[in-house]
Amino acid sequence: MPHCAPSQATRTSALPYSPEQARITQGWDRATFSISKHKHIGLVAGLFTGVVAKQKGVAVDTEQQDAFHTHTPQPWPVSSSGNDLTSFSQGFAQDRDAFAAEAAKMLESFVDAFIEFPKPLVAAVNGPAFGIAATTIGLCDFVYASPQAFFATPFVSLGQSPEGCSSLTFPAVMGHAKANEVLLMGKRLSAQEAAACGFVSEVIEHDDLKSTVAMRARKLASMPPQSLQLTKGVIRSLAVPALKDANRRECELLRERWVSDECAQALLEFVNKNQ
Repeated sequence: MPHCAPSQATRTSALPYSPEQARITQGWDRATFSISKHKHIGLVAGLFTGVVAKQKGVAVDTEQQDAFHTHTPQPWPVSSSGNDLTSFSQGFAQDRDAFAAEAAKMLESFVDAFIEFPKPLVAAVNGPAFGIAATTIGLCDFVYASPQAFFATPFVSLGQSPEGCSSLTFPAVMGHAKANEVLLMGKRLSAQEAAACGFVSEVIEHDDLKSTVAMRARKLASMPPQSLQLTKGVIRSLAVPALKDANRRECELLRERWVSDECAQALLEFVNKNQ
């Protein structure tokens, strides 16, 4: 889903684990963080470490004024199923404590990259987003969704707990009642519901989503860059410390959950059910 100026060359860097599943395409004014696959996408370690490294590079690139964050590029629609729970189960079988500690550290760095990103983050969601794919949406500055999109965080049913600062952002944006339905009950939030409660900026017709968001991003990228970044900075100045603290607490709780027998049993049942 490249959103680069057609007159400018792009440079595409494949992430370490599979060039077919994830890439970051950079152009003169923006970078597109894309995950693409024909079927459901499970996010694995290579994606987390790759995105962190690349986002830090884009953050200091003076030629790029904003960044897209998309979980569901062509072929449309596809979906992001969140963390790869099969790889989690395999890691637990080797050394549960060490794996949980490393996974928590990796997740905290990944989410911090969104919190600390100084330029506008624009999210385009055209299909289902589960887990971390849904929670990081709350860290973006503009969120546009297709009517076919929905957001789901089935953490409790998997013996886990919130991630991606959702314990802070979801209640703040949706209100406590709606956030509890999503985080505690695992209710799927439709694109329309997400827009109604302020989690999504606007729902755009599916076939128009890519072109419309690209047009709006071009307008955003044409604005004075220092003013753009400074304005985002002051808007988020009070939120950033709270977000980083929420991320740290969530990752610590997740580390504890991942080594619990309850979580291990829930993940085993999930993997067996989906084999």
